[in-house]
Amino acid sequence: MLCGRIISVLTFCLGLIAAPVLAQRSEEVSEVVPADGATDLEVSIDFGAGDLEIRGDDIEDAARLDIYYSPRYVRYDVDYVKRGSTGRLLLESKYRDRGHDVDDVDNEWRLVLSEKYPLVLDIDLGASESTLDLGGLRITDLDIDIGASSGVVEFSRPNPERLRDLTIDCGASSLKVRNLGNANADRIRCDVGASSCDFAFGDLTADCELNIDVGVGSAEIVVPRGLAVSLEGDDGWFSEFDFHGLDLEEVRDGLWETPDFDKASIHLNIRASVAMGSIELRAAR
Repeated sequence: MLCGRIISVLTFCLGLIAAPVLAQRSEEVSEVVPADGATDLEVSIDFGAGDLEIRGDDIEDAARLDIYYSPRYVRYDVDYVKRGSTGRLLLESKYRDRGHDVDDVDNEWRLVLSEKYPLVLDIDLGASESTLDLGGLRITDLDIDIGASSGVVEFSRPNPERLRDLTIDCGASSLKVRNLGNANADRIRCDVGASSCDFAFGDLTADCELNIDVGVGSAEIVVPRGLAVSLEGDDGWFSEFDFHGLDLEEVRDGLWETPDFDKASIHLNIRASVAMGSIELRAAR
């Protein structure tokens, strides 16, 4: 009799332990988005929390997506419409706030975007960890907004298109951007709040303008040795510019240039505004 009661109690306790696990049961789904005859794409990604990976591939479809998530705590939407020759894709992932710690909820995305179509890309990241390899994608405009996140943005291969505007807005985040030269960008705008951001350029094939605004965070900019670089900005009582491995000369108040800057064929022009943070400009090792 006593043994039976003990078994009943243990069964009840195990049931209490298992209930939350069952309630959080995760699912794996796949989505394929046909281009439907589009000749260019506009893709908007709103990712609330979780792990996000993006890469490009030579596929006819506009996108392919694999998701591992908990439907009880996460909802996602995939919406695609073609208007004229442009395919417009909205990918959205939202966390259902049910008093559960977001770190304990499964939400993992593996997104493949087509390299066949010119692309306008808008990415909004919340409390996430992201690895975005945008190399090879034909991006003409790119906007990345990062909240309380950590992530890596990489251009592992050259962008076949000329990227008109690349905008990166970092909140309370830690971000590394690699091989920026492969982005093939005319203009790069970076707003660094209470963040730590590292930007590594690699080789440029044409002139590039970088406008960077640092609040109370820090930014490190790594450029190839021998690249013609100018930096214009003010370092005051609460801000700091540091140069390492670059022979920069102050040609006038608040403007530094590498030797023979005017004679170079390709230039990186940096305009910096720093409130209470720092910018470190470094030559690649």
